[in-house]
Amino acid sequence: MRKLRVAIVAPSIDLPGGQSVQADRLLNAWRGDAEVDAWLVPIRWALPRLLRAARRVRFVRAAIAEM
Repeated sequence: MRKLRVAIVAPSIDLPGGQSVQADRLLNAWRGDAEVDAWLVPIRWALPRLLRAARRVRFVRAAIAEM
């Protein structure tokens, strides 16, 4: 029997938020499952190094997300 292939399209876990947490939980739940091959398709790319520290500041993070 072929594995069910599932692509989860969501923000990556390095961007804090509910959708990224839910996607991570789904991927962890399916990890090791013999019938499901699941992977993450991130909808936001990684920030440049200079901006990574700014993710931790609440309103700055929101402003960067809108760029």
